[in-house]
Amino acid sequence: MPGRGTVRSGEGSEFAEPAISRGQISHLKSALNLRPDQHPHWARVESALNDLAREKSVAENTTKLRRLKVVAAPLINSLDDSQRSYAIAFARRIGYGRLASSF
Repeated sequence: MPGRGTVRSGEGSEFAEPAISRGQISHLKSALNLRPDQHPHWARVESALNDLAREKSVAENTTKLRRLKVVAAPLINSLDDSQRSYAIAFARRIGYGRLASSF
């Protein structure tokens, strides 16, 4: 069984094992190079991502992923094409492909 932060080949579902760390969250923020008008949206997304990083229960992650999807929508909608492509690739890379494809 893979450990925390790993995704088995072929996975990438919305309900994959927790696979995000605080370091990855910081990297995502930096890589997105957010504009000032995007920062208020990021704060809610960062909070939801930090909740996921702390959670170990799959049942709790399901609820937290649903919250992330809701709070991420305004940020995703404000991203330019390059930012959006990076964010979606990042989500897929950490095992949340189904969630990413909903945007």
